[in-house]
Amino acid sequence: MAHVRFELPVASEVTASVIDLQGRVVVRLDAGMLAQGTHDMHVPTTECESGTHLLKISAGATTWTLRMVVMR
Repeated sequence: MAHVRFELPVASEVTASVIDLQGRVVVRLDAGMLAQGTHDMHVPTTECESGTHLLKISAGATTWTLRMVVMR
């Protein structure tokens, strides 16, 4: 399980995806409408193979892309 903390400047509909380096979406999450402020998201990694993945979080018109390494 991965843990990520992020801050929303305004209330937004939030989604997250874990993408492998071949561009395949491994995990997709719909967090729903979140209020303005700081949020913690727990992302399951059980479907991910060991290695580097991208975590893409979208909130309204804003998108963050983070690199994460899954180790088994």
